[in-house]
Amino acid sequence: MVISYNFIAYCRKTSADSWEIGMKAIRGEVPLDIVIPEKQSSDEKVIGGLNTEGMARESSDSLEFVRYLRQLNAKPHDEFGYNNVVIRNVQNRLTKLDTDEEIRIQISYAEHREYYRRALYQIKMLGIFQNVTDGDTEVDNHGEYPSHSRPTQEQENHLDEKQTYKTTDTLKKLITFTQKLQRELTQTQKSLALIMNRVEELEQERQQYQALENMVQNILDHLNQLEAFDERIKALENSRQELHALQQTLKTFFKSSNQLTKMLMKESARDFE
Repeated sequence: MVISYNFIAYCRKTSADSWEIGMKAIRGEVPLDIVIPEKQSSDEKVIGGLNTEGMARESSDSLEFVRYLRQLNAKPHDEFGYNNVVIRNVQNRLTKLDTDEEIRIQISYAEHREYYRRALYQIKMLGIFQNVTDGDTEVDNHGEYPSHSRPTQEQENHLDEKQTYKTTDTLKKLITFTQKLQRELTQTQKSLALIMNRVEELEQERQQYQALENMVQNILDHLNQLEAFDERIKALENSRQELHALQQTLKTFFKSSNQLTKMLMKESARDFE
């Protein structure tokens, strides 16, 4: 679930060295701790809400408005991020505002219920406005002027000239960044090709090692079988020797029995005579 709020922030040049910085809710009420983050406020928690009537204060430094927008940017180091591009354009245009002109920003806040997703601010430039009245709070989703405060043709030409984005440096940076990425991509592809070749070589070596390991295992299995046969052979050899001893004993016994029988027969024959 997402909780979202939208409000307008503006910086109006009231004189050569005086500015008015203000905020207005587009509809309903926006909590002040969202409009003014805690890290920008005092130690006490901001309580209250911003309504459609808005609030404003005088300032002698137009860059205070830029610093406020930077406080809302979640990715200040993302040079080509959308919010950073808008903030740079705001800073460039503030120095070229005429008296009674204001630069107007629409800020959208989205807070997710999931604890692992942080709240985000999206900053969108609505344009530069002249002769702003208190009732001029209409927001045009396409960044155009409200129909009831549209400037004259001469003013439009003047404002169009002021609102032209300073894209030359940005394009150069983008081109340089793209070329750098292309070089890095080419180098990465070469490195990846070398890594793939090395992986294939390692896979072949692994297969060879696996085959060698299987062969060694077969040899060990055969040796284990031979060891078992050796024990059996020793047992058979012992049995053979015992059998040979028994044969010798029986042979001696039979010889003795034969001699004894012959002697008995001779004695019996003498008795009969």
